[in-house]
Amino acid sequence: ISRFDIENVVQERYLYVPTMGACIALGLAVKWLSSRMQSFGDSRIAVAAGLVTFVLIGLSLVYVRQNAVWRSDESVYRNCAEVDPDSPSAHDSLAGSYLSSGNKAAAQSEAQTALELNPNTEPRVYMVLSYLADQEGNPDRAIYFLKQGVERIKPDAYTHYKLASTYLNLAFIYQRQHKLDLAEQSMLKSLNLWQRPVGWYYLGQLYMIEGRYDKALRLFERTEKGTPPRFAPVHLKLAKAYDGLGSKE
Repeated sequence: ISRFDIENVVQERYLYVPTMGACIALGLAVKWLSSRMQSFGDSRIAVAAGLVTFVLIGLSLVYVRQNAVWRSDESVYRNCAEVDPDSPSAHDSLAGSYLSSGNKAAAQSEAQTALELNPNTEPRVYMVLSYLADQEGNPDRAIYFLKQGVERIKPDAYTHYKLASTYLNLAFIYQRQHKLDLAEQSMLKSLNLWQRPVGWYYLGQLYMIEGRYDKALRLFERTEKGTPPRFAPVHLKLAKAYDGLGSKE
């Protein structure tokens, strides 16, 4: 289901916002220098521009070198962790990147590093460790990591989106274990943090399993309004909910 995390706004600004700041600073530098180079007469602006151009060439070389770091998400986050090894966010992001590429051992190592640096800042660390435990066939340990995450990390403007996802992941494991009451509680906590189509959709599915078709129908109707028209699965879910309520047409 399509969604948009607020934090993604900054991802494509890794190079571009600093570049804009540098360009503004260089433009102001031309004006500042030319106002203080009276001895050069009418050529003072050209001289000032020449000095700034020299600086600009050096700055361009720095940006070219920095841009080379961005060969992939993994190379960017690896560079972040190397530049700031004490940043839990850097190791957390690198763990997620390793997990996406299938390097589970490296993902676990980076997630553990992030956890050791600060266990109270990054919800995704707990999701990575939970996923790895679940993949190893240990759902109880997977639940342990997710519960640690929601207990230790306080919701704020940065964390509440990921905490909502943490609760949803916890609900999925409870649902697989047929602990439907716990699954429902976790999904409701997820939605309390972040009202979104993916949360409505999966809570609706849970209500379908329990035969609570009226509640499921309302959630699928909300999901339909919040997703693109081409999201076909929600129409099938609506049909099943109507069927459960006896509305055959």
